[in-house]
Amino acid sequence: MEVENGDVIIVDDMVDSAGTVQSLSHRIKEAGAKNIYIAASHGLFTDHAMEFIDRSPVTKVVVTDSLPLPKNASPKIHQVSVAKFLANVILTEHFRSVINEDEVFEEEE
Repeated sequence: MEVENGDVIIVDDMVDSAGTVQSLSHRIKEAGAKNIYIAASHGLFTDHAMEFIDRSPVTKVVVTDSLPLPKNASPKIHQVSVAKFLANVILTEHFRSVINEDEVFEEEE
């Protein structure tokens, strides 16, 4: 893997015990990566996950707020809201059921 002097983003569905995060990030750092970011849909953070993340060379872990963060959350954890996304899905599905599905929706900014 060629990561020397580069930034690496690891995408996963969830971070559970963070064992994979810890072992993979150490290998990537040894290969010369500058920064390592983890992007995951769900942050379970069981067992010793926060300790593993704190001791790992990971720069930042980004997860959604689909689950609450534990009280001992690492400062490396950044949580993003899924509220707007879910609201858009609900509105889209609702209006699709009450109007002609052939109409085109334009997203407002």
